[in-house]
Parts: sequence; structure tokens; C-alpha cells
Amino acid sequence: AHAPTRPRLIPFAHVGMDNLLPQHPENGKTGLKKKLFGGDPLKVHVRFGEEIIFDDLIEDYEKKHGSLWKYENQSEGSKWVSSESEKLLYRQITLRIEKHLEPL
Repeated sequence: AHAPTRPRLIPFAHVGMDNLLPQHPENGKTGLKKKLFGGDPLKVHVRFGEEIIFDDLIEDYEKKHGSLWKYENQSEGSKWVSSESEKLLYRQITLRIEKHLEPL
């Protein structure tokens, strides 16, 4: 919501990455499978959804609360304090993403 350009998102879901990039059982770090060739074939299935646009949510927010501030560089993120109305906007964005991920 605070990006200098309006966000657009292509949702995707994948199954099978755990075979290609398994997690270490003790430390949880991800690493490339040690034996890529031979053995069971590696299969990763990826599904993509339709583009999600949030313009309506951002425009509604800005009509009620004024313009959202836009970050210009990463160091600004450390000063980030969200208002309750911004948190509600983030929730609406998250719910929209979840809605589009469910069918995948």
C-alpha cells in the first residue's frame, strides 16, 4: 500500500519444493537437495491465478483518510508505524490475497 507505484500481484501456489529444497531437520534452514540426479524424480507443480489489483481498496482508503505515505528507500521501513486505519487496509489486502489463493 505504501509502494511508490500501485501494487499488482500474481498469486501462485506450489507443491513439491520440499523435495528440491528440503529443510534441515535440526536448524530449519533450506538447502538444495544433495542428490539431484538418480533416485526419485523431482516434481514441482506450480499454479498461477489471475492478477490481483488493489486500486479500489487504496482509493477508498485515501478518500476517507487522505493520501498514504509512500516509501522511497529501505531505510524508511525502520521508521514504519502503522495507524489503526492503515492496519485495516492491510487486512483488506490480505483477505483479498487469501481469497485468490484458496482456489489454487
